[in-house]
Amino acid sequence: MMCSRNLVSGIVAWCSFVLACHSASADAILPVDRDFFESQVRPLLLQHCAECHSRKAGDPEGGLSFDSRADFLAAAGIAVAGRPDDSLLVTAVRYDGGIQMPPDGRLSDTAIGTIEEWVRRGLPWPDDGSAALQVEAFDLEKRKAAHWCWQPPRSVPAPAVRNADWCHTLVDPFVLHRLESAGLAPAPEAPPAVLVRRAAELLTGLPPDPADVEQVVADPDPHAFESYVDRLLASPHYGERFARHWLDIVRYGETRSHDINHTLPNARQYRDWAVRAFNEDLSYDQFVLEQIAGDLLPQPRIDPATGVNESVVGTGFWYLGEEMQSPTDLPQDEGDRTDNRIDTFGKAFLGLPLGCARCHDHKFDAISHEDYYALAGMLLSSSYRQVPFETLFANQEVASRLDAADTEAQSAIVPLIDEALKAAGLTPAALASAAAPRSVAADQETILADYTRGVDSTPVISDAWAWGIAAVPAGRPVLLPSEPEMPRRVGVEPIGHVRSDAVWSKTHSNGEREASTLGSVDRAGRVLRTPKARVTEGVIWHRVRGKLQIFAVVDSHVMIHGPLHGPNIMTVDTQGEWRWIQQDLRRDIPWDRDHIVHVEYATLDGEAAVAETVAAVDEPVRLDPPGPAAVNAALVSPVFDWASPAALRLLSEAERRAVEHAGIAAQARLESATAPAILDGNGIDQYVLFKGTAARRGDIVPRRFLEAIDGGKQPAWPTHSSGRLELAERVIDPSNPLTGRVIVNRIWHHLFGRGLVPSPDNFGLLGEQPADPLAQSLLDTLAVRFREEGGSIKQLVRMIVTSAAWRMASSRDPAAVEQDPLNLLLHHSPVRRLEGEAIRDKILAISGRLDRTVGGPSVDVFLTEVHDGIRESRPRQSGPLDGAGRRSIYTRIDRNFLPSFLVAFDLPPTTQAMGRRSVTNVPAQALTLMNDPFVVEQAHLWAEKILADTEASADARITRMYLEAFARRPSAEELAKAGLFLESQAARYSTSLPESPRHPATWADFAHALINAKEFIFVP
Repeated sequence: MMCSRNLVSGIVAWCSFVLACHSASADAILPVDRDFFESQVRPLLLQHCAECHSRKAGDPEGGLSFDSRADFLAAAGIAVAGRPDDSLLVTAVRYDGGIQMPPDGRLSDTAIGTIEEWVRRGLPWPDDGSAALQVEAFDLEKRKAAHWCWQPPRSVPAPAVRNADWCHTLVDPFVLHRLESAGLAPAPEAPPAVLVRRAAELLTGLPPDPADVEQVVADPDPHAFESYVDRLLASPHYGERFARHWLDIVRYGETRSHDINHTLPNARQYRDWAVRAFNEDLSYDQFVLEQIAGDLLPQPRIDPATGVNESVVGTGFWYLGEEMQSPTDLPQDEGDRTDNRIDTFGKAFLGLPLGCARCHDHKFDAISHEDYYALAGMLLSSSYRQVPFETLFANQEVASRLDAADTEAQSAIVPLIDEALKAAGLTPAALASAAAPRSVAADQETILADYTRGVDSTPVISDAWAWGIAAVPAGRPVLLPSEPEMPRRVGVEPIGHVRSDAVWSKTHSNGEREASTLGSVDRAGRVLRTPKARVTEGVIWHRVRGKLQIFAVVDSHVMIHGPLHGPNIMTVDTQGEWRWIQQDLRRDIPWDRDHIVHVEYATLDGEAAVAETVAAVDEPVRLDPPGPAAVNAALVSPVFDWASPAALRLLSEAERRAVEHAGIAAQARLESATAPAILDGNGIDQYVLFKGTAARRGDIVPRRFLEAIDGGKQPAWPTHSSGRLELAERVIDPSNPLTGRVIVNRIWHHLFGRGLVPSPDNFGLLGEQPADPLAQSLLDTLAVRFREEGGSIKQLVRMIVTSAAWRMASSRDPAAVEQDPLNLLLHHSPVRRLEGEAIRDKILAISGRLDRTVGGPSVDVFLTEVHDGIRESRPRQSGPLDGAGRRSIYTRIDRNFLPSFLVAFDLPPTTQAMGRRSVTNVPAQALTLMNDPFVVEQAHLWAEKILADTEASADARITRMYLEAFARRPSAEELAKAGLFLESQAARYSTSLPESPRHPATWADFAHALINAKEFIFVP
């Protein structure tokens, strides 16, 4: 018996292995799994395994090769698809047995988790070694010429059709021509009530108001439906619906995941920005520009009523992904973070999996290894910030006025200083030398910033305007306070520097702050950032004055929390004197190779100033300009009389200018909400990293756009900035063949359930191709029209939704189904299941609990037993069961505590771009609708709402509930069955048919039954 049981177990295991491998074949692999392998698994195999397990270096060790899927599977027994704990591969990388791989050291927990997840997913591997996918030598021009996506879209005339009267919009002739060519006819138009429901739920994610259904159905105007669509597009809930689609693409999350799962402060501001952008019908070009480079636009989008800088909030797009605290290999971690951002950028705007070129030239598409690292340099040149977007515009004006006033004050006061010194018989001020300070730099110094050189100083980079517009030159007059035995007097600045007035140290944010060490200081609006530089020594010197927090940012790592990288942050107070401060970063960071470093200074209290930032082992030696020192010595000498007429004139003018300065500074707005955003810096080009490994560097690649689009001889990009603005302009340029196609295809996908290119994030060779040339022609024609009409997404949506093709019924002709079972020719409207958010929002809407407020703080996730295992190690406060009645888009996306209701209905992973959600049909969904306490609670509220109308009959209530749930009236048979159900439930509860809110249980059961009907969650 035992032998039989073991035999059966073995057969089951083997069948599971074979079936899982078959399901993960190159032909059947899901796009999300393909992307997971290419962006996360393949780099690990190349970096840690390929040196020994590759046929390219001879016979692979142990007969195991990772060159192809076929080679890998040929080594039997290495992995059991779907079962990590039974896989030798996983045991080996865990170091759990006699075989420990790789032999030179255990992988990180994150890398091991990636291998486990790969096995759990069934070992998806898109390259199976078949002849159709044999990899050729990389020939960019050949690949570009061979694939349609690299060719410019061309508008073609609408094809001729026999039944021209059927066509309503540009879409229809293309759809009808395909059907007529196949000998098929389109389904009839859906009834008006169905169209109203379909439009409401697909355009707003909410059920239609029964009154709207009845009004459109009864309206004799042939354009009544078009008018209803216009009302939906004008609804604020349209923006919520399409913003939720976009959040999938930009891998939106409000925490950074991993063990500690720190909050990404104020991420919801980006979410609300997206809602506003769709509601305002922001042109798609502007939508793209603001996300890639909204901080660099010459004319940002400013809300005229509030002064809010909308454009800069869009750049939070770059930082919505995961981040790790205290990584041990900072350059490699930076490479991983950069990869996520480049991959998301490529999929979101270009429909290309750029992450596949991280380790090597793309295996199939016209994307080179160098293309990838040219883009990486732009992110390397930028940095993360929390931007005070509400006050940015207003305070820029204040800073400009302060700079102008100080320059004027200098012009007025310097002659008065000369006059007062002459009157005292002293040498006139030799201020001409102040603009040219002399420095003595050691051979091993790396200058990150030098603000001592007047107009030649390092440009000011800051998260707002607290540090002014430009450096303060040496010799600038300053009104000094009285000291013991010294009256109020005037002096001059001894060295050049950048300065933050005391007023700016009072700025504060009203949102979330970093949970890590950085969060101990309210930094937003107070940060000065040096340019970035490659540093070979881990010692930084700062010449500063005042009370500051100093943060040395190494390889863009900002998650400073835990046992590592504590020395990267320090607090200093120089008591108003200029001092050199040493910061030693060598404790936790190996300096066997250079790191990219910049420094951030945040004022803590009062005035603060920074003169220089230098990477050097020894303290820098400087010869400061002699002129200002001589002037200051003269002004405090016993010979100088501050009571003399000339000195009093000097003092009076200085005091007047100081009052003017203070008056301008007082107009600064000191409180603001903040949002995650990008901050531009100097240009840093990146090395090519062989196999994506930071330790294996090739040549440096200049920053540029993709060669397949812009060619190989692109003009040099700017050295003073990252080049992101140039990148954004190339993305939206009419000569770029991808951008318009990608967004038009996304909208088509959301409205029809399947894109003209079925893989909306991958237009490349491994993506799913258009069904036929006419589908591609339709996509191109729509893309050209979209650009010609200004990139209005609302206009595109309206064209599609009012087309005859979209208005078809979902009824199917058996002959058409037999000929075209996948409905690729679109002979009927596809039935679509609502996403989890739309299902939950619909339940709230019909129960009367829905809070329709647009935007605002996120609501914490209601924690269930599903989360208990995580809560034991990472305590988390539970939110309300009904999410305070807020729409699902306003539920906090906590990566370690995702909402269980939404997960049951295929909430996508929040770690990578996901333009097309998986749509499963699993028992957990039925069980959720049946047993989830949220659903049960809302069913009772719906019953109470219905029973609140004490004058209504039972039939009237049933009809009302059908209209709210299904946007239609019940048939006579349904009405009769509903009555019988209510009577049987009433008998069960030992009560008569309830006619008052005091007995809602029977009606709650009926409400619950309607919610569990397939018709409730499927859009006909």
